[in-house]
Amino acid sequence: MGKTFEYLSFIDKEATPRFAKKVGNAVKSAETLGFNAKARIYDLGFESALKFLIDVMRCNASVAFIRFSSVLFPLLFIPLLILRLKGTKIVVDVPTPRLIVLKELSVSIKSPLVLLVKKAIFYLSGSWVLFPAHLIVQYANESPWFSLGVGYKTTKIGNGILITENKNHQYENAWDGFGTLNLIDVAQIADWHGFDRLINALADIDFNKLTYDIKFTIVGGGDSLPDLQ
Repeated sequence: MGKTFEYLSFIDKEATPRFAKKVGNAVKSAETLGFNAKARIYDLGFESALKFLIDVMRCNASVAFIRFSSVLFPLLFIPLLILRLKGTKIVVDVPTPRLIVLKELSVSIKSPLVLLVKKAIFYLSGSWVLFPAHLIVQYANESPWFSLGVGYKTTKIGNGILITENKNHQYENAWDGFGTLNLIDVAQIADWHGFDRLINALADIDFNKLTYDIKFTIVGGGDSLPDLQ
């Protein structure tokens, strides 16, 4: 059967429409590396969660690429151990540093009691839920608590999508006739958003060759704002 690759994820597709593109890119990348690749996406809900857990345990792929879920990963510990004993290489994709998720909970949950319970569960999960993984990929640095014992097998990679190589992207004259091109980003600023890349790119532009100005506005605050400033 050759090398096989499965991307398994438990996520709300409607709430994260860009996720489908990232999954497709991951599958294409695996195919480029010679894998027979496919994706399995499970909608939120009890039945889907149960199917997700069972399918992870039954997975026969050479590489299982699994998106991290703070809710399900404590339950996945045993299935992942079984998967590892079967010889499958396990890669866990942690899309947002868990320390940042905790901060987002503080903003989104208004009930102090509910917030306390969720944070307690989050901290108790710690890093042990990731012990069965061969490799962990993240888009930004994690806190020491959630990296304990797994930092050596954690790799920080770029967060983005593939751009088709055979497309000729030429936008040099797209804004001719406009006085200013306004770029506006609204976010709780974190280092994985890539604002630093955009700022560095703007710094490399020779504005003497443009017929318009470019204005970049960031709306929001966050831990990375001082670095950008």
